[in-house]
Amino acid sequence: MKIIYEVLQELNYIAEEAFTFEYVSNDISKKYSAMPFISSEHPCQAYIIISLQNADLNLADGDFFKLLAKAFRMQPFHQSDMDKNATLFIESKRSDDEVINLAAKVRIEDDPFYFKKYVFSYSDLSENRAIDYLNNKKAERTDSFSYVQEIQTYLLDTTLFSKYKNNHNNELTYGYFAELSTKIPVFPLEITPSNEIKQVEDFLQENIRSKDFDIHKLDRLIDTAIDFKDDKIETILSAWDSIFSN
Repeated sequence: MKIIYEVLQELNYIAEEAFTFEYVSNDISKKYSAMPFISSEHPCQAYIIISLQNADLNLADGDFFKLLAKAFRMQPFHQSDMDKNATLFIESKRSDDEVINLAAKVRIEDDPFYFKKYVFSYSDLSENRAIDYLNNKKAERTDSFSYVQEIQTYLLDTTLFSKYKNNHNNELTYGYFAELSTKIPVFPLEITPSNEIKQVEDFLQENIRSKDFDIHKLDRLIDTAIDFKDDKIETILSAWDSIFSN
């Protein structure tokens, strides 16, 4: 199961036939396979997916991308407008205890030539956990299952996010989904809806009206050295809490 394939197809990208290109490095020739996905809504938009081991990211240089671009342009589905709208998605697997090759990853993603490039780093363990989670949800949802929606829901869970923030090494599924969604620009990230957007002034007035204040404490807040115009909101709230909690 290739989660990225499922996500792209759900986002209306149609898989075309895979193609190969050959790259020579240090007198060693190797063939690489590329899997193209073309948008059914905007045919000039394309994703090209290739796999490179974490240790092999150093091989991906200008010549590597040049050969890939040349092979891409020779494909029967290729259109000239795709050249400036093609995104290269590099799946970069590593062993569970292997350190991510960040230097090569940053170099590739910052390279401005041939494609917009994204390197998706993952381990077997993180992918297996993500697959197990999605398979379990698929069994529960049956007809209503959606890869995109399940990943969105997982990422928007504040409890899971807090666990990931505190120790991301122990939250492999969250890390996998977070990395995947940020490497797919077309991935829709929804924001939890709010029924009402309140102005700061309305929020403060509402809270002031709901409490009985000691006017003398309010005077103490006003008499502080706080500059209510220029000081940070954290400083003002800290003074507020300090005075009204006593």
